[in-house]
Amino acid sequence: MEEAVAFFESYLDFEHRGSLAILDEPDEVLKALRSRILNQFWHEAIGTPISPTFGRPPGMTPDQMVTLSQKMRPVRRSLLLVAEHEAPKTIPGKPLYAGYISGDTESTAQSYGGLLVAAIMSDGEMKLVASYKEDFMQSAPPVRWRQSQGLRISLVCSPVAVRPLKAPTGRAVHQQDWQRLARRRQPK
Repeated sequence: MEEAVAFFESYLDFEHRGSLAILDEPDEVLKALRSRILNQFWHEAIGTPISPTFGRPPGMTPDQMVTLSQKMRPVRRSLLLVAEHEAPKTIPGKPLYAGYISGDTESTAQSYGGLLVAAIMSDGEMKLVASYKEDFMQSAPPVRWRQSQGLRISLVCSPVAVRPLKAPTGRAVHQQDWQRLARRRQPK
């Protein structure tokens, strides 16, 4: 579980670095960061296109960049909770780790902003295999998730271990969902 927490925190650090880079870095730097986050953190399965969460149209003028930086105020996402799940048959013998993360703006930083799913690959490295966004069309709690990118994985079973890190305080439904999950088994 500690490895999963460290992995998600490292990913969120890098993602935030990329979110800040879109405000003032040249296109070449941004392209290199986008490539690096994909190679370092994501497992790209055949037929599952993946794109980093940060980016901007190429070729923006300095004036456009100033306007963008005045409108965007990215904050580093927080890792709220990590849950370990038994893997489905498509990933035999490997646990899956679900990282519940906050939003990436001042107005969403106190609520769920997404769900990342990671697995340990055959080479022993942990990689992201899917990301999910809240499905607002479904009633909650529990919060329902819709696939955003990566593999389509079902985490319908209860987690085998949970590490609560920081409770969301923004939306009551997220607080209730987090509390429900945090009451599950803690890792030994």
